[in-house]
Amino acid sequence: MFKNVPASPNRFVLKVGKQLTGTKETVQEIEIRIWMKQGKLMVETGEMIQSITVTNMQGVSVFSGSSVSNKTFSAELNVPPGVYVVKVMLESGESRVEKLRIKS
Repeated sequence: MFKNVPASPNRFVLKVGKQLTGTKETVQEIEIRIWMKQGKLMVETGEMIQSITVTNMQGVSVFSGSSVSNKTFSAELNVPPGVYVVKVMLESGESRVEKLRIKS
């Protein structure tokens, strides 16, 4: 495979291909919709929401909601226009992180 490379007991070969190792698992993608409507943060999903955190691009938390226990969520979000990161944690343990652009 490699020419002019001396054999070494510490050398290994990494092969890349389409075959996966491990067990076959079926992963269901859970749809989560995040949007702004009239100054409110709106979140909708097919599973129960555990918590929602919104941070600005500097990593400062501007909103945090826990114990939501619902499939839909809305809250006033009084922040200046910009790009924010919304993290939605579901009760199943799955989480999703999305960017949200807020316009003036």
